[in-house]
Amino acid sequence: MPSEATRKEIAILLRAGTSTCDIMEVTKASRATMFRVKKRLKDGKEMTEKPRTGRPAKLDLGDVTDAFKANLGLKMIEFAKERDVNTSTVSEAVKSCVEGPSQRPRIRPLS
Repeated sequence: MPSEATRKEIAILLRAGTSTCDIMEVTKASRATMFRVKKRLKDGKEMTEKPRTGRPAKLDLGDVTDAFKANLGLKMIEFAKERDVNTSTVSEAVKSCVEGPSQRPRIRPLS
């Protein structure tokens, strides 16, 4: 997918009256991109990309933080089974929430 800068450059050249072939040579853009930009200009639309929603999150980070703060002995496997998600999803959520060393108490002393 061409960058926003490329699309803007194509739009400027089109407004200046440059031929389609010349613009394709200069910008190295495909013919399809040229005509998409041309159509956007004709319809009066912007050259910028709209934000996309993406895939919805399976876990709310606030829920993960609250659950593990409320029960320091809670295991990620148990939490994952309870929420019906993969353990790696829980692990990534915990990593993004935790600041500093683990707050989980040591089960056995290090010797």
